[in-house]
Amino acid sequence: AKPMIVAFSPMIKSSNGELKDTPRNILREKEFVVNFVTEETLDKINMTSTELPYGEDEFKYAGLTPLESEVVKARRIKESPIHF
Repeated sequence: AKPMIVAFSPMIKSSNGELKDTPRNILREKEFVVNFVTEETLDKINMTSTELPYGEDEFKYAGLTPLESEVVKARRIKESPIHF
């Protein structure tokens, strides 16, 4: 596409139809980070979509490293080469 497009489509929990943590956090904080996925991080990134109890740390669960952001409150994934 010209211009290139970044699409973001957070889901609901299939178990109960409630919002997942990502959209809940975005609605509350009004900001977020998009982390690019590589072949090397694909499996771990996919693990972050597991339906964990609210507040459980997806970084820790998936074995990824949280990194403080420079402009927004939301943390980034250290293993990601690009963050929006």
